[in-house]
Amino acid sequence: MKLILHFFMLKALPKNDAGDHFPLYAICLGFELISVIISEDKNILEEFKAKNQASTLQFVENASIEGTVFERFPPELLKKLSTDCLVMQNHVVTRHIPNKVSSFFEILTTCNDEEDKVYVSTVRSRNYPVTGFQWHPE
Repeated sequence: MKLILHFFMLKALPKNDAGDHFPLYAICLGFELISVIISEDKNILEEFKAKNQASTLQFVENASIEGTVFERFPPELLKKLSTDCLVMQNHVVTRHIPNKVSSFFEILTTCNDEEDKVYVSTVRSRNYPVTGFQWHPE
């Protein structure tokens, strides 16, 4: 799977640079893989305790949802996502944000694991139609 996603990343970014809109959505393991690919750091993933856990999404202050999947969500749903445990988390590793990844991705949301440890849960590329979800929107 890692090779396939790496292939898509190598194809998607140049296609977008050439003006051919080629969006990429990475969910759960895909989110972890694009983080490793962009950071070029296999050690970027940390252990978290969010296995089979419902949680809220904490929208990052000053992060714009314009142009994101959240843009078309009704305001009531956006509020509920941040107050009610509506999103499914099912992972034991996720990532922190080193500088190389921060320059590529904008953090949109964070979550807390079972031990109240904060981790990144939704990102979007600053320059490409690439979105990563650590949670399960499907």
